[in-house]
Amino acid sequence: MARRKHREGQELHKVLGVPALFSTVYGNVGSSIYYALGIVALYALGATPLVFLVTGALFITTAWTYAEATAALPEAGGASSFARRAFNEMVSFGIGWGQMLVYVATIAISALFVPHYLSVFWPILLDWPYNAIGGILTAVALMVINVIGLKEAARLNIVLALLDLVTQVLIMVIALVLLLEPRILLDQIQWGVAPTWKDLLYGMAIGTVAYTGIETLSNMAEEATDPGRTVPRAINYVIVVVLVVYIGMPLAALSAMNVGTNTVPVDTATGLTVPVAAVPSEPEGTYALASDPEQPVYVLVEREGDGYVIPEQEPKGEVVQTADGPVTDLYGTQLGNYVEDPVLGLVRFLPDEIGWLKAILEPWVGILAATILVIATNAGLIGVSRLTYSLGQHRQLPPMLGRMHAKRLTPYVSIIVFGSIAAVLMIPGSTTLLADLYIFGSMISFTAAHLSVIVLRFKEPELERPWRPPFNIPIRGTSVPL
Repeated sequence: MARRKHREGQELHKVLGVPALFSTVYGNVGSSIYYALGIVALYALGATPLVFLVTGALFITTAWTYAEATAALPEAGGASSFARRAFNEMVSFGIGWGQMLVYVATIAISALFVPHYLSVFWPILLDWPYNAIGGILTAVALMVINVIGLKEAARLNIVLALLDLVTQVLIMVIALVLLLEPRILLDQIQWGVAPTWKDLLYGMAIGTVAYTGIETLSNMAEEATDPGRTVPRAINYVIVVVLVVYIGMPLAALSAMNVGTNTVPVDTATGLTVPVAAVPSEPEGTYALASDPEQPVYVLVEREGDGYVIPEQEPKGEVVQTADGPVTDLYGTQLGNYVEDPVLGLVRFLPDEIGWLKAILEPWVGILAATILVIATNAGLIGVSRLTYSLGQHRQLPPMLGRMHAKRLTPYVSIIVFGSIAAVLMIPGSTTLLADLYIFGSMISFTAAHLSVIVLRFKEPELERPWRPPFNIPIRGTSVPL
């Protein structure tokens, strides 16, 4: 984390080129596919690729906003620094604390999913408290690395990002070549039914979590070599790679794990479905009905005592009266049962004729998915240290949090404090709260960044802007980004 020259102002070293910037941001943004894919598919079903396409368009505009602002104002702090220049210290203060929420959630949710992918070797890591313990140990190890200094962390990011990108492309190509059938993908979508409009909108809201993380790059800008050139280039590389992955992966996953239905009884007294017993099935990670082991379960299954059930829920479709009582169809995809490890689920659903390759890919994906999540955890620690450095410079944080290590010249106090908060958030082993915090904080940062860029176009038209995004429109004599 932030090696600093021990001199007036304690400036940050300018040591980061395009590879280091790209790998750090890709680790943060790209890592989300390892949990966002399953969560979005749980709600958006067959429309999951469309959800990622729509949110991807929003990601492009946000990434370009950060590219312009960071190239023009290359200092640690990200959206809080932009807001300080465009508005005032009070607005910057509020945005800065919102950003801290994002980084703490990033550290926690990314580290918590590391053991889920390593469960391919140690299945016990799927269960609480072992998943929480594994996540906490991951965060602690990276805290130590970042206290030692940035160079070690940056080199780690580059190596892991390249390995992971190659693996993701390999999985996508194999799945799309062997399984892609456009007609089946289109037939899986029943607008208003599977998914319902409510679930589709919720899926889009969740889908935004897949593209958060661009803030990390702006917080590293002060350490970038020639930020006017390296920052926009790194961001544009991230845009291309991430969009390919986030559109290709859902297409591949839904080609392997189609949308299906389970018919379940409805309790007339409550209006909710009746819990239905399920049992583990093949491939590993899937379930079947306990009453009919040949019938796959397509909807989300929860643990209840020593067994598993399709939990009670509000019917989303028509309730039909039968001789055995009222029933309803629940739509889902087995991808939804791989919420914690959807890419591993995709590998397990590849055709049996390439069983030899699946045997290689399964442990390989477990390792590589864990590594990219390690990158994301590390990116969160990098981001929070840069942010505390920036806020401390403007007296928006207690001086103690900006204290530097006497030998390593790193902000060890902020690393330890915020890393420890993330560790505490991992203890319950729940991802729902972490995802909500992640999305909420990121939307605050994104909105502040967009508004800051627009305001600065009017307020400081003479500000040197090494890079501007395309597609601007003139408003009152000023060019404003769309």
